[in-house]
Amino acid sequence: MTSLLVGCEIVLYTANRLRAYIEFLHQLPRTLTQTNFETAVTELYAHVLGFLAHAIRIYQTSTSHHTLRAFWTDGDIIEFEKTCNELGVRVEIEASNCDRTFSAQDRQWIGELKQDLQRVLEEFKHSHRLLESLDRLETKIDLDKLPYAKGAMYNSYGDDHSIFWLSGWAGIDKSIISRTVAEWVASQGGLGGIDIGANFFFKRGEGDRGSASRFFSTITRELVLKIPGLEASVAEVITRDPLIIDKALGEQFDELIYQPLCQVKFIANISSTFIVVVDALDECEKERDVKIIIDLWSRLAHLTTVRLKLFLTSRPELPIQLGFKNISTAVHQDVVLQDVVPHTTIQHDILIFLEDAFGEIRNSYNLEPSSGATLDRDWPGDKRLEALVDMAVPLFIIAATVSRFVGDSDWDPRERLETILQFTSIGQLEQMEQTYLPVLTQLSARLKNTQDKDKLHQEFRMIVGSIVSLAEPLCRQSLAALLNISPDTIALRLRPLHSVLQIPLTQIHRSELFTCHSTSSY
Repeated sequence: MTSLLVGCEIVLYTANRLRAYIEFLHQLPRTLTQTNFETAVTELYAHVLGFLAHAIRIYQTSTSHHTLRAFWTDGDIIEFEKTCNELGVRVEIEASNCDRTFSAQDRQWIGELKQDLQRVLEEFKHSHRLLESLDRLETKIDLDKLPYAKGAMYNSYGDDHSIFWLSGWAGIDKSIISRTVAEWVASQGGLGGIDIGANFFFKRGEGDRGSASRFFSTITRELVLKIPGLEASVAEVITRDPLIIDKALGEQFDELIYQPLCQVKFIANISSTFIVVVDALDECEKERDVKIIIDLWSRLAHLTTVRLKLFLTSRPELPIQLGFKNISTAVHQDVVLQDVVPHTTIQHDILIFLEDAFGEIRNSYNLEPSSGATLDRDWPGDKRLEALVDMAVPLFIIAATVSRFVGDSDWDPRERLETILQFTSIGQLEQMEQTYLPVLTQLSARLKNTQDKDKLHQEFRMIVGSIVSLAEPLCRQSLAALLNISPDTIALRLRPLHSVLQIPLTQIHRSELFTCHSTSSY
């Protein structure tokens, strides 16, 4: 039976190639070279039909006959495949000769047809997984009879985390990491059994990108292009319920992703692991939706048909921390970016970024210097770069802000740089609003009463201003005693500020509260 399956696989691959050859043949004018090509295709076709006819004859014999003898020997299949390859080489040679008797114009047209043919054949080769040998196949079948303890191996399916959460402070460039991961995985093209499945970059205030309402439908739209067999299941759902995309997130997930993925048949030569990259989940506008997405996605850890891995980035917002708190650590792995990257590495990377950015500023300015004097080749100099690095660490967004500020073409970069270096902080730059404004505007967004807003602003200035100004950080209890306010009030006011302040989720009474970077960077 094993031999028959291998032979059928060879037939399927060869039949696909024949179909491409015949389509190419029908577009050629009648010539001697076309006739030779047609003869070669016919011989390959006849060889395949002969194999299938033999298979049909065996199945038409009585059960008692074909159970007493093997369908084919290993040698029969090897010989069949060898002949297919030999005839296939001849077909390719005759196909390449088809344009020899034509004019230059016709040769150009036929050359385009041949390029199309080669693209189709390459796709077939990519999808065709040639089995190594019958001996190894039969050995594998015998090994499958041996009992074993599932999950005991170090790389077992059930031992993998299905969610990787990379969290980090505001402005530490998590989105760059997300894009790099997505681009790198996509560039692998399925090598090593992994491929990009889908990606979604949240962005508050940009329509559907700031909402979870189209999250699962967007992910589904991308997955159906990657996973064979998924499209049919999803199409059936949409036909049955055209309004599914407007229903609750739980229903969307179950109908568009979970159930269709459960029905997919595993295909060995297709990437078995698909990476889904989701960036800036904290930018999702509804906190409740954030928790729902995390909870629903954790269910995919138990899929046996397709393996989906979620690469998720966000600020360390409390709703996301709490969302993961109820999920087993066997399902997710958490990494805090600023904790795993050494301080010296961050300094070095920001220095490299600034050297490159100021190099571009220097080259651009020197093309048409406004004052007539060009910038020196070593501008702005090592000392100035070191000062800028000290200002920026650990936030790349500050380095980017500085380079944009200095590189403004309407100003002299030397003057702009000196202005920056005169500040004891760079918080005065308008671009810094891009980092902190989205966080801070949430504080009073839900308050409509003017008195409540005034009270919130007063408490914010008192609490956060003290944290920023203190020479040494204090815990919540000590800060409350210093300011003569309730520790609970401090907890409430700090709750939305996990992105710009380091606030412990546990033991908050005894743990210090401090800024994400030194106060000189504000």
